[in-house]
This record gives sequence, C-alpha cells and structure tokens, in this order.
Amino acid sequence: MASKNRIWINAVCAVLVTLLACGCGKQDLPSQTQLQDSTQESTEVYTPTQQPTEPAPLEMEVPVLLYHHIDDTGDGGSCIEEGNFLRHLDALAAAGYTTVTMEQLADYVQKGKPLPPKPIAITFDDGYLSNYEIAYPALAERGMKATIFVIGVSVGKDTYKDTGEPMYPHFSYEQAREMADSGVISVQTHTYDMHQYLPFEPDGGRKGVLPLESETEEEYLDALRADLQQGIQELEQETGRENISLAYPFGKFTEESEQVCDELDIFITFTIQPEHAKLVKGQAESLRLLGRYYIDDISEQELLDLIEGEALSDT
Repeated sequence: MASKNRIWINAVCAVLVTLLACGCGKQDLPSQTQLQDSTQESTEVYTPTQQPTEPAPLEMEVPVLLYHHIDDTGDGGSCIEEGNFLRHLDALAAAGYTTVTMEQLADYVQKGKPLPPKPIAITFDDGYLSNYEIAYPALAERGMKATIFVIGVSVGKDTYKDTGEPMYPHFSYEQAREMADSGVISVQTHTYDMHQYLPFEPDGGRKGVLPLESETEEEYLDALRADLQQGIQELEQETGRENISLAYPFGKFTEESEQVCDELDIFITFTIQPEHAKLVKGQAESLRLLGRYYIDDISEQELLDLIEGEALSDT
C-alpha cells in the first residue's frame, strides 16, 4: 500500500514540474524596469498647464467709441437719444464685444497682459450729468465699463464758468466718486480749462491745448502744464483713482502737449481721428494719439458697420 502511495505522489510531482517548466498555469512576472515604468505612469497627474496654449498676440486693434450727452430726443450731433444708446450697448454685447478700461489698455502694452476677445472701449467727453443718470446704470446693468473724460472747471455746474450762460448740466465730484468706486466708470481728464466755448470767452479763448498767438513757447508750456496738473490733482483727490489718460479737446494736440503728458505720467492720449487704436506690446508710444469714433444718433447696425470697417450708409 505504501509503495502505491509513493508511486502516486511521484507521478503528481512530475506533472507539476513539467507544468512549471512549460510556463503553464502562471503569468509572466513583470521585470524591475516594467515595475518602475508602471510606477511612473501611475503617479503622473494631468494639469491644464501641460497642454499647449496659443501665444497672446503682440499687436491688437481696439475700436474706441466717443459719446457725449444723452437725452430723450437726440439731436444728431453730440447728443444721442437714450433708447438708441441702449440699443447700441445691446448690439455690441450681441456681437461679442467686451468693454475694456484704460488700465487694461495700458497693461496690455506695458505688461503684456492679455485683452479679452473683441475688446472695445467706450468713452464719453465733457462729463455730462446724463452720463451719470443714464449711461452709468445702463452699463452697470449689462456688466459693461466705460471712461468719462471731464472738463475740470465744469464739474458739478450747469452754467458756463462765471458767465451765467446755461449749458448741459455736468455731474459732481461726489457722483464721479460713486461711479469710480463701482468699478463701472473710470473718470479721467479732458483738461481743467482748455476745453473752451469761444463765444463765451471774453479774451477770445483757447482752442483746446493749442498755443495762443500771443504766447511765447515758455508761456505756453507753463500754461499747459499748470492746467493739466490742476485737472489731474483735483480728479485724483476727489475720486481716489489715478489719472493715466487724457482726451484732447477737439482732438487737437501739439508736440509740446505730448511731452508734458509724458512728464505727468499720462500714458494714454486720444484724438478724434476715426480709426482703431493699434496697440503693440512693449511699445509705449502705441498708447499715444489713439483714434476714436465720434458716435451720434446712428443706428446700431450703422455702429457695427463703422467699427467693423464698412462705410456708413449715409456717407
């Protein structure tokens, strides 16, 4: 009996040895290299930054719109009817435009910070009360931003200087601070008192920042520097925000005015030349003498045609 058991056990062992020798009944064990590779793969984590990204463009063209007063009728000139203005805002949003601030324009050029797709800047000149009462809430409701360039001597007034002559009311510094604090509106300078209405000026007045015929170059520079400094100082004190841009009255400028702006850290200057602002990263001069489109009571489609390069239907 014992001999039979030994024979049976030997037979079983022989079968097992054969199976092992043939590699049957088991899987191949991974090598050390395979184990290391497997460990590396299992610890690798995906992050979005590992994916290739499109480089930000070195140049961008930004349309800049110029509005003035808003009321319930419009006059086809520097005044636009309220309903039409609201349609302008809605048309811009529907067309995919994103409003940008002066700070964003400067940051793009000076620091290389990207601008959003289809950027557009909305500006207002002079500082009319309607900008506070109509434009400000309309922009806020739509999540849009704008810049208002104010005439310092006219802030909070409804008559022209000390003449008693009526003019469209202008918002106050208190209202300017409210708008600035909201982040919706940036309030910047349109000079302190170089945007003059010549018929009301007893000495004939000044045509924007251009020199008077009677001035020497030194007198002109002194007057220009004093005016801009006063306008900037009042604005920064009253709004608590830095002034980095200037809209030239009537769009007129001189080589000297650009030099004074540089002295006073006014990085961005605007004319009323109807063209896109062409910004170039790293080129501070590309922020100078930017064009703007003078907007009145045109339709929303005419507005889009204008900034997208097509001629207005009535020109």
